[in-house]
Amino acid sequence: MSYQNNIITTLGVDNESSYPRKMGITVAVDTLGMCTISFGTSFSIRIPEDDVDALRDVLHRASVELMNQGYGERNRSEVVESK
Repeated sequence: MSYQNNIITTLGVDNESSYPRKMGITVAVDTLGMCTISFGTSFSIRIPEDDVDALRDVLHRASVELMNQGYGERNRSEVVESK
């Protein structure tokens, strides 16, 4: 079997250093069991499955935390507006 690197997706994300353009993040998996995550054209990491899972978990926790912060801010502004 020959080596293959299969791109899963490329998405654009808002990034302070590239604003107003979105920075491309590409995620790919290869036939050696590794995942490559490329940030634009300047940086990439190549990590095994267990680290992909750990990264996914910490990103999910960050997403929940951001959602909770936004929910708290919305509730505080609703209380101020109702007074």
